[in-house]
Order: sequence, then C-alpha cells, then structure tokens
Amino acid sequence: MNGLHTSSESLTMLLRTLRLPTFGQQYEDLALVGERQGWSFDHYLYQLAEAEVEERRRRRIERALKASELLAEKTLATLELKRFSPTVRRLLPTLCEGGFVHQADNVLAFGLPGRGKTHLVCAIGHELIQRGYRVLFVPCLPPRPAALDRQARPEARGHAEEAGPFRRGHPR
Repeated sequence: MNGLHTSSESLTMLLRTLRLPTFGQQYEDLALVGERQGWSFDHYLYQLAEAEVEERRRRRIERALKASELLAEKTLATLELKRFSPTVRRLLPTLCEGGFVHQADNVLAFGLPGRGKTHLVCAIGHELIQRGYRVLFVPCLPPRPAALDRQARPEARGHAEEAGPFRRGHPR
C-alpha cells in the first residue's frame, strides 16, 4: 500500500473490491458499538457478516419483486380472506410455503371477474419471493380479436392481408 491513503480509505477500497458494501458502510459504527459493549473480535466480525447477509437478502428480494411484475399493492396483508371459500383459506398457508414448486404442481385460479383471483396469486407470489423463490406474474387475459388490434393500431389499418392465410375461418 502506498502512503496516499489512510488505513480507513484503504480498507473501504478493499471492501469495495471484495464486494462487501455493507461492511464498508458499517464497520466503523459497529466498531464503536462493540468497543462500548465489550464485544470480542469474533462477535464484532459476526455482526458485520450478519449485516452484510441481511442487506444482500434485502436487495435480492427487492430485485426479485421488481422482476416479478407482481402488483405491489396486492399482498397477503391486504388480502380479504373472507371473500374466499374455506377451502382456499385452508390451502393458502400451504401455497405460500411453496411446496408445490418443488413438486412441479400447477396452481390455477378460476372464477368470475372481480372475485380476487389476481390478488390471491399476487399475494402468494409476494410470499414466495420472501422465501427465496423467483416469480413472474403474467396476467391471463382473454384473447382479443385481430380486428380490435388493427383498430387500436392506426398503422395496421387497411392491411387485412397481413392477418394471415385464413379469412372468416376458411382457407383462401
């Protein structure tokens, strides 16, 4: 090491190189706390490592939530359980544990519009992410007729030939 850096600056650079950002942010504060409370070096190091692990877990969950495309407001805390049948209420804790993922089972939610299916599956997804699973929420919408798509896109108007080789369900 050269004399241009203080030991604190050098340690911060080393911790950054090792990709230990929480160590770098907290080592001085935790050293003061440890000194006041008489921590052993092992206990001090354990506290730093625990803070690093927890911060990494928090960031991983944050990234997973963003990548999941789950609706943020539709969590277990906001779910009105009374809207669901006793069977669904009974199965919910089991689904939130994620055992069906390891068994490669599918979970399908059927029902009339506005009954809470989306909220239910989003709430389960949020819980699975907290448990370390990766989730991708893709809403299942009824297919739109091609004519509606063409009306929605002005550049596609007048191009019926691009719809494919079939017209009105019969080959050309």
